[in-house]
Amino acid sequence: MKKLCLIFLVSLFVITACSSASPRPLLLDPVTARTGSVRVSYGNVEVKTIHPGLVRVQSEAVRLETGSGILGTIYAWPGDEVTAGQLLARLDIENLRERYDDQLLRIANMRRLHSFVNEENALEISVLELSYANTIWDAAENFDTDAMERAERIRENIEWANLTKQQTIATQNASLAREERRITELRDALADANIYAPISGTISYIAIGPGEWANTFAPIMYIICHNADLFIEYVGQTLNLLRTRAVVREQGQIGTTFFDLAFIPPTAEEQAYYTRRGIAPPIRFEVTCDNFEWPPISTAVSLHFYSRFYENVLRVPRNVLFTDSALNQFVYRIEDGNQAQVFVTTGTITETYVAILSGLQEGDEIFVRP
Repeated sequence: MKKLCLIFLVSLFVITACSSASPRPLLLDPVTARTGSVRVSYGNVEVKTIHPGLVRVQSEAVRLETGSGILGTIYAWPGDEVTAGQLLARLDIENLRERYDDQLLRIANMRRLHSFVNEENALEISVLELSYANTIWDAAENFDTDAMERAERIRENIEWANLTKQQTIATQNASLAREERRITELRDALADANIYAPISGTISYIAIGPGEWANTFAPIMYIICHNADLFIEYVGQTLNLLRTRAVVREQGQIGTTFFDLAFIPPTAEEQAYYTRRGIAPPIRFEVTCDNFEWPPISTAVSLHFYSRFYENVLRVPRNVLFTDSALNQFVYRIEDGNQAQVFVTTGTITETYVAILSGLQEGDEIFVRP
């Protein structure tokens, strides 16, 4: 009986060791059940981000490049043809000069007030320091302990007065810096009161008229370019951020329709205009496919930016892929109901698919992990 138990335990150990050493997963019968396997097929494997866009006509908003002020004169009205760099409007120079002079006077008055306050603080500290010196002298001459206590209180008052003086000077400097920034903005507006056309085209709309307030944010007027081509404009990101994504393909989607896009670089005039204003040009795309029927302006578009893209390659689901200790990738191909380990070369791996560059053929049946 002991011998039989010993034989049973040894057999159980051998079976367990062999099963644990085998790397082969348990498979359902793919021939009869057709579960737990997939066929290798051709398709696309891609990594992409999706962002919003709009259908627009080629137009440009005209804004102040620096400063702000009351709009004085407009030289071009809706329907007028203009060229890039043409003078379109001018700020009210007299109003700018009055504001500039008022700001200069305000800064001068602030400096006088600050000087007076600082002199008062300095005088207060001088009086406290003199009182402190006299009290110390009395205490030393008469051995007066009360005088020593008064001297200590005076010293604390001197420290507090010095701290208050430093805080006052810091506040004054901050206030002066704000007012000097305003005078700089007014000086820039005076030097650049003219408003020029960023592109050539037709004035389509006046948003701010003479006598109204203008700044660098609110458009003054709009220009439609001469050819009035439609395009797709990206919404919500600067050019630099987009182009550093290493985009290899760009597509648009309206409803269920997909179409290829190509980036439209800004013209030299547009680049100069946006460079002066310190902002990136808008991101625009043209549709490259033929017979595309444009939807109405302002139609929403989903923009697909592919950072990696394999088109019409062999692909398999991601959960068929295994990796050994040497980081070699392999799958289990099913042949006549049996599994065979096959090493593969992969391309892009996404959350769904793996691009297979070598090792498999179309129609191969591959084990899928549950």
